[in-house]
Amino acid sequence: MGMAAKEPTTERSIQSAEPLPAIPSPQQSGLPRDAAAQVPWPNRTPPNRTIFEEFARYPTIWEGHIICGLLNNEGVPATVTFACPGPDTNGYSTVWVDRELVHRAHWILAWPAPSEAELTFLATGEMGAENVADSEAR
Repeated sequence: MGMAAKEPTTERSIQSAEPLPAIPSPQQSGLPRDAAAQVPWPNRTPPNRTIFEEFARYPTIWEGHIICGLLNNEGVPATVTFACPGPDTNGYSTVWVDRELVHRAHWILAWPAPSEAELTFLATGEMGAENVADSEAR
């Protein structure tokens, strides 16, 4: 085996590398001056930092989720957390609402529950018997 083993080199030289070319100016690259000044991607707006405030506590996680869903459906940003303080105590859920919209959340929850006539109309699309009698009397 007439092949001689090469000895490993421990030094590396980067002196033989060529220097990097200079970055051309917009006028040298042939691009319009405005094109070089604008980035090719859209400007990112900083994320809107919502500050949440504790709105209410409920004894079960489901009640918190129902209220949170109602508020989100009405356009109020809300989130729910669940806490269980210990193994022998009951957990509770906390609904958190955007600090600037707490008053609107109170207003939404102050709405009365729909009446039976409203529920019938929403379910069937027809007016209840008492509403039909009122409209015929007019």
